[in-house]
Amino acid sequence: MNIKFSLVAAAAGFALIGAGCAGTSSTPTSDSSGDGSATEQTQGAVLDGAWVITEATGQYADLNKGTTYTFDKANSTLTTKQGIIISKGTITTVSDTSFSVLFEGLSNPFNYTYKFEGSKLILELATSGGQVFTLEQK
Repeated sequence: MNIKFSLVAAAAGFALIGAGCAGTSSTPTSDSSGDGSATEQTQGAVLDGAWVITEATGQYADLNKGTTYTFDKANSTLTTKQGIIISKGTITTVSDTSFSVLFEGLSNPFNYTYKFEGSKLILELATSGGQVFTLEQK
């Protein structure tokens, strides 16, 4: 039974590392808001802070809902937290549509694409088999 729990916990831990980015770009982007008007967002300012996954698709979707992602632009870090599982990473590269994070204890970075839909942040892990997360700022 302990082996099953360990395997599930390990799989959940890696699944929870499923989203994040930190904006170092100050390039404004235009996004559509729900009322049809365009809003300008500066990526670095918008990404900094805590975000929560409200919707998830792909592998481990239900495990990822409710996970908090905290982006610290000043230190280029990302911390994810779901229950007692906490993962810390360093953002290694950022562009207007993608970023990479190297999480502690891992040797390969995770590559993501991202976009904004109104006030929501949409993240997709490049090699996850379709994991897509919708996050709202806390």
